[in-house]
Amino acid sequence: MKKNQSATKILVGLGLLAAIVACGEVAETNFRVPATSVAELAQQDRCYLDSDGQLNADCLPARTEADWKVFVKSNDTSRVRSMKGWKGCLKRMRCNPLKRFKRSNPELITQFTQSLVFRKKALAGADYSMLVNELSYREFKNLWAVFGISGPVFVDHQGYACVGQGDCERDSDHICTSNC
Repeated sequence: MKKNQSATKILVGLGLLAAIVACGEVAETNFRVPATSVAELAQQDRCYLDSDGQLNADCLPARTEADWKVFVKSNDTSRVRSMKGWKGCLKRMRCNPLKRFKRSNPELITQFTQSLVFRKKALAGADYSMLVNELSYREFKNLWAVFGISGPVFVDHQGYACVGQGDCERDSDHICTSNC
């Protein structure tokens, strides 16, 4: 598996901002693991998009590859780590980063959901081609944050598809994380 690990890699075909890293995400606080259960999170709705469309502070995504690896090994339940977790997030409007498509384009949500690959308690890969021309920069950033992935981590892994355990192949509009 070969990947360009440059944090300044340009996002191809997204029509969003040219480089996610330029948004200052790298300099923010390090990854932290809140000690709560999935049931508590569901009741408290601790991972949610606030009125400004920003992910709340309890759900900061991994900022670096090292943070991502810590997250994958952790028992952090504040982010989506499985298909069951993703489907639960879709049901909770405060969590759902694709909520504006629930009525207008539910097929888009279905296509994205069917493309998700989870391994080792975290996202391994996804096809986001159906979202490229649909999401704003903020919505795109919030989508990946729900899975624990920040802009810099996304940039390091985008452009590859998870085609098998430990096997990422070049494929535009896909993401393949290090736990594929």
